Amino acid sequence: MIIRVWGRNNYGQLDMPPEAFGDDFAEVAAGWYHTLARKSDGSLIAWGWNDFGQIDLPIPNENFIKISTEFAHNAALTTSGTVVCWGRDDYGQVSDAPVGTGFVDVSAGNRHCLALTSSGTIVAWGIDAFNQVSHTPTGSNFTQVWAGSFSSFALTSEGYIETWGRGDLNQLEVPSPNENFVAVRYCAGLKSDGTVVLWGPKPDYPGASEDDKYPEIPMVVATAPNNFREIMTSIFGWSIALTNNNVIVVWGRNEYNQCEPPAPLTGWKCVSAGVYHGVGLKEVATESCYGEFFLRCSKIREKR
Repeated sequence: MIIRVWGRNNYGQLDMPPEAFGDDFAEVAAGWYHTLARKSDGSLIAWGWNDFGQIDLPIPNENFIKISTEFAHNAALTTSGTVVCWGRDDYGQVSDAPVGTGFVDVSAGNRHCLALTSSGTIVAWGIDAFNQVSHTPTGSNFTQVWAGSFSSFALTSEGYIETWGRGDLNQLEVPSPNENFVAVRYCAGLKSDGTVVLWGPKPDYPGASEDDKYPEIPMVVATAPNNFREIMTSIFGWSIALTNNNVIVVWGRNEYNQCEPPAPLTGWKCVSAGVYHGVGLKEVATESCYGEFFLRCSKIREKR
C-alpha cells in the first residue's frame, strides 16, 4: 500500500522522504507535527518535527508490528511482544516503558502510554496529572487500549469502554448504552454494527479557560450510513472514518484542509489524524498516476 498525506505542513509533516515513496507499507500514524510509517518488513520511517528526537528511529529498526504516536513521542510493538518508545521523555513516557515480552497492544498519548498484556491486563506509565496512569483499571478482560491527551480508554472483551483520567471536558462520558463496541479511540468508539459513537468536548463548556478552548470543537457523528470499520479522531476537533468498502469520510475543523483528503476517496485501508494533518494508506490500484510518480521519485533517488 502507498502513503498519502494532507493538511497542514508547518513542520514538514507532509514532506515525505524518498523512502516513503514505495508500495510496501502496512501502517501509518500521525503525531502532532510528525508522521510515522511502518513497512511490511517491520521497519519504520518517520519525518516532520524532531525537536525531541521523535523521528530518530530506534535501533535495531526491525520486527515492528504496531506503531502509535500522539504529541512528541512514539510507542511501538515488536513481533516478540516488547514495547519500544522514543522521543520526548519529560515524564518518563519513554524511559519508564515496561520491559519484557507478552504485550499485544500499545498506545502513546500526550505524555503517557498504555500497553496491553496477553493476559488482558493494562500497564500505564508517564505523566499522571489527571490520574490517567494511577487510575488504570486492574481487570484482566481488556482487548484494546488507547491513550489520549491526558485521558485513557480501554475496551473490554464484553464490548464495554472503560475511561479514566482527565474528564472536565466530558472526555470520559461514553454515551449510553455503553455496549457492543469493537474498537476504541480518543473520545470515540466503533460498534459491531458499524456505528460510530463520539463524545467529549462541547463548544459551550462553562468556565473553560482560553488554554482549554482548543479541544472544545464539537465532534459530531458523521451523516454517512452506519457501515464504518475504522474511526480516528484528533484532539483538535476533526475526525476520519473508513467505510466497509474503503471509502474515506472526514468531518470537523478544516482550517488547514485537513478534512479534504486527496481524491479518489475510495481504496483507503488505514488512516490516522494528527493536529491538523492526516495520513493514510491506499491501494496502489486506486492511484492511476502513482506509478509514474513513483518512477520519477525512484530516478531522483538514483541520481543522489
